[in-house]
Amino acid sequence: MRYHYFFGNVVKGPIALTELRRLVEKNIISPDTLICAEGTKKWFKAEELLFSLQLLRENSRIIHSPKKASAYKESHSVLATILIFLATLSVGGGVIMGIVSLISGLSMVGIGYIIGGIIGGIMWYTFYVLLNKNK
Repeated sequence: MRYHYFFGNVVKGPIALTELRRLVEKNIISPDTLICAEGTKKWFKAEELLFSLQLLRENSRIIHSPKKASAYKESHSVLATILIFLATLSVGGGVIMGIVSLISGLSMVGIGYIIGGIIGGIMWYTFYVLLNKNK
């Protein structure tokens, strides 16, 4: 990506991001200097772009650090366990409530519980499969 910038009342550029960063570091242009990405019409302060890029770089380091990766895997496995539990609970609860309703003479309600439990179980299991799809 290349950028245009104001220098005095004149639009200069386009220049590469590294050059823009160098100009700010050497105080040739200030962080408040308005810049515009090539091909766009929106002008913003140089510091906004540089700050955003710094945040992206820091977040990238956090996401890819081994300590954070293991914490992510742990939370991922906890979530997978919860989803399997919910799937089992949905099917089991639906079947139990369905049988109790059928015994009580409420056949349509019983069938509804059983079908609802199966649908709920399928839904939770689908979430589990989607969660583990990119492993």
